[in-house]
Amino acid sequence: MADNQKISELVDGTENLSDDDLLVIVQGGETKKIPRGSFNTLATPTEKGVMSDSDKSKLDGIEEKATADQTADEILEAIKSVDGKDSGLDADMLDGFHSDDFLKTDDTYSMYSYSSISDNYTAISNNFIYTDTSDGSVNITLPSEPVNNDRVCILDVKSSFDVNAVVVIRNGKLIMGLDEDMTIDTKNISAELIYINGDWRLT
Repeated sequence: MADNQKISELVDGTENLSDDDLLVIVQGGETKKIPRGSFNTLATPTEKGVMSDSDKSKLDGIEEKATADQTADEILEAIKSVDGKDSGLDADMLDGFHSDDFLKTDDTYSMYSYSSISDNYTAISNNFIYTDTSDGSVNITLPSEPVNNDRVCILDVKSSFDVNAVVVIRNGKLIMGLDEDMTIDTKNISAELIYINGDWRLT
């Protein structure tokens, strides 16, 4: 009791401390007198007390810098800060493709490269060929190493294919399932061939 009396003399509000009491100085310098026995009481959502083993396990299981206290807007801003094509996020992916891989509706794009010819010519993959046979027949040789879905389109620009035909040279591949070159002699035609599994097919 003598020690308690000395404390009472030093700190206001601590009069009448008994041997069963503990002096606790809390935030702001406020002092509280707490019975020793209260330190054996488990804390509840409404009552103060000591932490249980299960509560401590839960606390230990919370990862460092956990974000449960963040608002939805804060989490969104954090995601945006690491967003991008190589971020690993799926937020702007479609079937594994990033949005940058798709063409916008207001963009101008053509799958073809365009050529105008009046003499023998070797086509390239995805080639749209304006063909003039008004001065004589023309041979067009198909690409030597096409891949599936490559296309070649041949257009009669002078309405003369019926007079001077175009001969399509197969270049080692089949045309319409045949190992033969193909002759196009229809006036005003636009003939498109697409390559599929070793065979050029008319569409």
